[in-house]
Amino acid sequence: MEQLKDIILDFRASAKDLDGGVGPFHLQVSAPAFDEGRGYFCEVRCPYLREVPFMIFGADEQQACELVADFIDRMLEGRAKLVDNDGSVLEVPTVDWRK
Repeated sequence: MEQLKDIILDFRASAKDLDGGVGPFHLQVSAPAFDEGRGYFCEVRCPYLREVPFMIFGADEQQACELVADFIDRMLEGRAKLVDNDGSVLEVPTVDWRK
């Protein structure tokens, strides 16, 4: 599997589904980039949700980053919760491109 370039978020947790099953959750987000035809975007890899990397677009770098967490939250809603090793619920981290 090809590695994303310029990763600004590399987050791991467990995903606990509604039936109580637990599996690995890995989220990687690239630094925002600009595409002349489509605008600003972050490339995202999250095999739990999609097998292939995908792009999240925004009006600028900040919005593209902010929309990643919103998208992941919506995709997990009604499907699974993120938990740590102790079973405590975790939030999808905010993506900060200025670090």
